[in-house]
Amino acid sequence: MANGESNRIFCSWRSKRMKKFLVLVVFLLTMVGSSAQEKVSLGLRAGGNLSCFVIDNYYTTNRVGFHIGTVVDVPLTSWLYLQPGLYLTQKGAKVKWQDSRHVYSPIYLELPVLASFRYNFTRNLQVQLNVGPYAAYGMGGKADIEWGMGYSNNDAGDFFDTGANRNSFDAGVVAGAGVTFYHIYIGVQYERGLVNITKEYNAYNSNFSMSVGYNF
Repeated sequence: MANGESNRIFCSWRSKRMKKFLVLVVFLLTMVGSSAQEKVSLGLRAGGNLSCFVIDNYYTTNRVGFHIGTVVDVPLTSWLYLQPGLYLTQKGAKVKWQDSRHVYSPIYLELPVLASFRYNFTRNLQVQLNVGPYAAYGMGGKADIEWGMGYSNNDAGDFFDTGANRNSFDAGVVAGAGVTFYHIYIGVQYERGLVNITKEYNAYNSNFSMSVGYNF
């Protein structure tokens, strides 16, 4: 098969997967909004990631990334909330192999749906523990490979390129905690991917993140 035809088929496949993912996102956010319109509140989040790959139980070197997004708080009881969110997040890893160094920086559109347990110390000070699943779709990102004496040669490409044999879909679990003081939020969380991100060997996303935000 010609390379152009292969790229066309791959792009068509990714487009269909992306459309399905966006339909799921819109459906979930619509259901949340319609179920408790008067009680739902919105929050903005942004921060840094420290991520790596878990390859056959071996953790690669961490790399720094970012995330930015929004969350929706839906109160189920006075102490339990449903918290879906939508993020643009950059993960990845650094891998040294023989005389080469690989730097991966995939970018995902990520949808976590968390159970958020709350406790109010005072009227304006609240702590929360969050746990739940996430699903993500790869939007792009780089795969840089350096090799040779002093890593003098460089080759860069799209992390989700046709010939890379990497999955654009990811899913896993999230656990974290945060504090809200008045409207200001500070939190940390850890994500562990459960979907193999490559078709050649076992590799999973691992990501620690710290966020700041504002709750409306």
